[in-house]
Amino acid sequence: MTPTRVLAWLVGVAVWLAAAHALAAPKLRTRIQPETVEVGDVATLTVTVTPGDGVNQADPGSLPAGCTVVGRSISPTFQMTIINGQVTQGVVANVTFQIRCMQTGDFGLGPPTIGISGSRVTGGRVALHVVPKGSLPPRAPDPFDPFGFFSGGNPIGQLGEPILPTEPDYPIDPRYSLDHPRDSQLFLHATVDKTQAVVGEQVTLSVLVYADVKMADPELADPHEVGTSEFLRQSLLKPDANIERVAFARVNGRVYAVAILRKYALFPLHAGELTITPMRVSVGRGGERAIDALKIRVTEPPLDHRPPGYKMGDVGRFFLTADVAPRNVQRGGAVAVNVELSGQGNLPAALTVPTRPGVTWLDPDVKEDLHVLDAKSIGASDVWGGSRRFAYVVQPTQEGDLDLGEIAVPFYDPQSKSYDVAKASLGVIHVTPGAAAPAADDIKLLPNLPQVRTSLGGTRHAEARWADGNAFWALLGMPALAFVFAATGRRAKQSLEQRARQRRESPVADLKQRLRVLGEADLGSDARAIDGATIRVLESAAVAYANVNVRGVGGEAVTSVLTRAGTSAAIADELRDLLEACAAARFSPDGGELEEARKRSKRARALCDKLQKQAVKASQKDASPDSLPESGPVSQEESSEE
Repeated sequence: MTPTRVLAWLVGVAVWLAAAHALAAPKLRTRIQPETVEVGDVATLTVTVTPGDGVNQADPGSLPAGCTVVGRSISPTFQMTIINGQVTQGVVANVTFQIRCMQTGDFGLGPPTIGISGSRVTGGRVALHVVPKGSLPPRAPDPFDPFGFFSGGNPIGQLGEPILPTEPDYPIDPRYSLDHPRDSQLFLHATVDKTQAVVGEQVTLSVLVYADVKMADPELADPHEVGTSEFLRQSLLKPDANIERVAFARVNGRVYAVAILRKYALFPLHAGELTITPMRVSVGRGGERAIDALKIRVTEPPLDHRPPGYKMGDVGRFFLTADVAPRNVQRGGAVAVNVELSGQGNLPAALTVPTRPGVTWLDPDVKEDLHVLDAKSIGASDVWGGSRRFAYVVQPTQEGDLDLGEIAVPFYDPQSKSYDVAKASLGVIHVTPGAAAPAADDIKLLPNLPQVRTSLGGTRHAEARWADGNAFWALLGMPALAFVFAATGRRAKQSLEQRARQRRESPVADLKQRLRVLGEADLGSDARAIDGATIRVLESAAVAYANVNVRGVGGEAVTSVLTRAGTSAAIADELRDLLEACAAARFSPDGGELEEARKRSKRARALCDKLQKQAVKASQKDASPDSLPESGPVSQEESSEE
């Protein structure tokens, strides 16, 4: 290899190593809030480190004379995001310094230095303006941007920042105030503008998120949409819109920030009591939040004064316009008929065209422009509507002046509670002779029909048929009888197999099997596998001994459901803590330590014994000894022997 090639190879390796180091290096974002303070007030210097694994030291850097650090903290946060089925997880560390300055002036702070796993990374400098005491007006929210919505960032993540120093400064909107919160810090609330409607009438559904202004940054993830299978649903929010913040509200004496999570126009598809099933979202490690199911009572529009041709669901306020060209055409030519249907509500997807002799209508080309209508032009907000354009081609097959008739769309107006008809007259076209053959006037409709009878025929005598005999019916019934015997035997066999399968799949048998799997995992070197098996053992033990399924339940809800089922508070708290410890270690980036995982496995077996003893005591030994598994046969030692 020549010296030139060696030098080129070394340069390439150096460039690759530099790029790899740049990609692996953590990213730091430095900011200070507020940027202007009075003498003696505290400003918060925040450094966000991504990824934040291994952050163990932090130094704010050089501070000007008269400024001191009065508090600091390092807060790593594990984040897991699910987008289109792809899971992204990592750790973000927020390092905060509380800085107080006792003299006025413009100061440069930093740069802060962060220690990460033995190395040090430097952030950026920030500017702080300190003014005399009493120079600043009381801080209040910007009425045009009360949540910092236009300043970027997570719109929900800023709900908990201390925007206002005093409660009277919050601009409370009484329309969003509630009597009782569904949760002390963050909850979902759903409203509809009406609980009674007719088929096809718009019902506006709003899903709101309430967050206590004093809480830490909430993290909403993994949304499960509301169930509206009995409605036609249209979103009233733009597809790419961020979460829209609307107001502050007072709930049971506390101030909450309110944001719109979802807003839909729902159109009932049939009459009856229709259900809107709950929407659910995950809230960081705080479990799950959901709305209550809503009921809408839907009836059909009244029969009185219902116009001919009305189709169920045509509800709103519609208008029709039509354009016909050309008016003079040869026989067999083409005439363009463009019809526009516009208005409010769920516009019909098809029109009924008039039937005239000598006129053939071809299927239309349909284009639609449906959206949320302008509130100023119609005098109401969140109204769905728009227009549909139908482009027809009409072929005349007769000569002369042909009246195309009119197109009509009957509809029911829920505001005036009356029917109306949108009409568009198509007028007359003049057809001249053309190359196409004229249509025959004597074409016979349904030519295969028999001739009209003018008198009664003679009486027909019944003919003897072999199917009238008893032997025929006996032979006909034999296959059915054989099928009944076969089906009965098959059903009995399936019943016996099902009973045997149920005995094998009982909760106690499932717990035994999962304890064996846990023993096998203990013999391995995968800490995540041990924690996963431990979680499944605890869930199965809760089902077997407390008849409670805690899978998918988080936080204090685990303790609540177990204690209601008769489990002691101490055992319920221990089971909850062990579940949370296993889950945290299992989803941590390094997977947790092997010895700690084995200790949690041993605690799980001991907890199963406690649950078993409590169940035996509660049943007063009514259950047989075989109905409850012993911890000995499924211990780690026996699993090793197996």
